[in-house]
Amino acid sequence: MSETERGTLSVGTLAELRAVDVGLLPEDLFIELARLTVLSTVEVVCLRHGVAGIEVLLTQRAETDPFWAGQWHSPGSVIRPLDPLGSFVGAFKRILSGELGLTEWAEPVFVGPCFWDGDRGAVVSQVHWLDVTNASMPIGTFYPVAALPENTIVDMDKIIMMAAEHFTHIT
Repeated sequence: MSETERGTLSVGTLAELRAVDVGLLPEDLFIELARLTVLSTVEVVCLRHGVAGIEVLLTQRAETDPFWAGQWHSPGSVIRPLDPLGSFVGAFKRILSGELGLTEWAEPVFVGPCFWDGDRGAVVSQVHWLDVTNASMPIGTFYPVAALPENTIVDMDKIIMMAAEHFTHIT
């Protein structure tokens, strides 16, 4: 199969894709695009100085999650085409307010990019950390960075360690 044959879609399929509104995609389309492309995400690793050293806040995915059922992860969000350009404020709001239930927070600290292979496809994550040492966290469970749960999403440890090393040098 040639390169052009592999990349050819039917006129009907292209017309259907053109009819999809920009923004949130239907889940089945999102899953297929995630398989075929590299997703861009924002990760906010919530860290604190705890009794056991540096601790990370993890949340557990729903048992119905098609890729990571019941697994632990650091909160993150796919960057959406309608997010405000020039910052990650839209993703920060979804993560910190929507996913973690926080009403106020400091600006997360940028660490760097991490290119990793998620179960639904390749991902480039813009990794940030947020110091929550003195915050009351309404959602999630803290774990020592050095002792993450067995059922943590594969490669999430790379993102967490990246953020924790940066956090250690700054705080």
